[in-house]
Amino acid sequence: MLHEADRLEEALDFFSKAIEIDPSMAEARAGRASVHISMQSWDMAVEDATRALKLDPQDASSFYYRGNAYWALGRDIDAVRECTSALQLAPHLTEASCCRAACHLRLGEFDACVKDYDRAISTNPRDIRSLYGRGYA
Repeated sequence: MLHEADRLEEALDFFSKAIEIDPSMAEARAGRASVHISMQSWDMAVEDATRALKLDPQDASSFYYRGNAYWALGRDIDAVRECTSALQLAPHLTEASCCRAACHLRLGEFDACVKDYDRAISTNPRDIRSLYGRGYA
């Protein structure tokens, strides 16, 4: 897969072509948001995730991608809201638990931070980010 092989520009081009052909394809917008996150293009990730959610308001991944981008932009309260929405739709989405935990940590909400890392660990006991974050918290 191009995204996983760090061929990000190429992946971005394919997602963009898919969107040109079918602008209503929420999955392509979400995929492009994910690539923008990998490229640290936070505002573009927010824009694509927002468009994906307008097309499919039940897409947990798009809520997570927008939350992740908000976290990177220092918008922790917005990120917590987005990750909470993702977890309501997909309770076992480890990435959303970890992102929300990182926000809680930065906000000084240590009990909530620990709770989210514990949730992530219970979902996936071998997830390195969760274990590291829990140790740091």
